[in-house]
Parts: sequence; C-alpha cells; structure tokens
Amino acid sequence: MFDANVWRRNVLIGQYAFSLSKINAIEKDEYDDAYHDHQLRRQWVALSNPDDPTIGQGFVLATVTVLKAGDVPPSFSSAEDSVAGTSVAGQSDASSLDPAKLERQLLRAPALRRRGYNLTANVWRAEYLPDNAGKSPPSSFVVIKFNGITMRTDAEPRSAFPEWNQRLVFPVFTPCMNDNVDVQVWVHKRMAPDALLASAQISFNKLLNHDFGPLWMNLYGAPTSSAGSMVRIFL
Repeated sequence: MFDANVWRRNVLIGQYAFSLSKINAIEKDEYDDAYHDHQLRRQWVALSNPDDPTIGQGFVLATVTVLKAGDVPPSFSSAEDSVAGTSVAGQSDASSLDPAKLERQLLRAPALRRRGYNLTANVWRAEYLPDNAGKSPPSSFVVIKFNGITMRTDAEPRSAFPEWNQRLVFPVFTPCMNDNVDVQVWVHKRMAPDALLASAQISFNKLLNHDFGPLWMNLYGAPTSSAGSMVRIFL
C-alpha cells in the first residue's frame, strides 16, 4: 500500500507478501469462508514496514486469486455472499469485528513480531455522582473495556463520592485493531438491570507514547436532571 503523491514519488506505507503457489493450491473449505479453490477471499492481513518488520502499519481486507492455465475461477451465489458478510473473513468494517476472533484469524508476516504489554488501570475514586432519581446516592462501579476484554470493579454502596481503590490489568499485544479504551461508571440496581451513568474514552496509542496519570477525568452521560450528568473519576 502506497501514499499517493502528485508532485513526488509515492511513499510505501506497508506491505504483505503472498505465496502465489500456496494461493493456487488452496481448496475450498466448507468450514472457513476465506478459503475457496485457488482463492483467499476477503481476508484481513497485517501490513508491516519493510525497513522494520516489528512496526505494524495497519490492516487491509484483501481477496487474492491465482489461476493457472485450465483453472476455473471460483464463483459465488448471492446466498454465499450474504453468509460471507456475517463472518470475520467477510466483514468489511473493522469497527464491527470481534477483536478476539479477528486476532486468531488475522494473517501476519512471519517477521512481524508482536509486542506484549500490560495495560494497568488503577481506579481510585469518583466525585459528584448524581442522586438516584432524587433519592439516596447510587451504588456504583467502574467498567473498563479494551480490545474485546471487559473488566469491572466491585460496587461501592450508596455514595456520591465512591472509593474503589482497585487495579484492573489488561494483557495487550500490538499491533491491535482497537485504539479506544472505554471508561464507564455504572449504577448497580438490585431489582432492575444496571444502568450506564457516564463514560469517556482514552487513546491506547497515546498511553503507549506518553506518560499518563494519576489524574482526574470528566465523564459525561445522558442527563438525569436539567443540569445534566457529569462525573469526575480519578485514575
């Protein structure tokens, strides 16, 4: 993949190399929509920097077909196309993919070494939680979501200034598809489903490249009164 320039030569962003003989030797797999006769269909691949293969340069959804003389190209019915659209190999929108399933099926260059990290979230306390429908303060807990993994703290009972003092640790391997770390404050209810109170997002790439916290974050949610809903959380 290249960055197209009008006045200068195009700049290589990243690449992935396929073996033509291996693609031509592929046979249809009844259990995997990505494999058809002589074709790798709608498969996500990881691009790498040729100067430093450890650096990921993004992802591309590609279909590759290699035919020799006499080979019959694969064909698909509308029903098969609709089925392909529901699988990891068939989805064209990266934001709708299941990150855990994608990580298992993503094709990567052999020289692209993955780097492991621990994303550690220390959840200390929050302030100014709105009253529960004008009554007593809510029982609340914090949920953090990243790259298909969800973790939560214990519920702190009936406090507008709850203190959790808990640590949540996420195993992360880069490159990964997701960049947003979702931080949410929920209200725990005994006789009804828990309700989302407020939320915010943190960029994982910024966490990798810059020192972060401890600091206060403002989380915003749907209005619970004419003044709206704003929560401060200390991470």
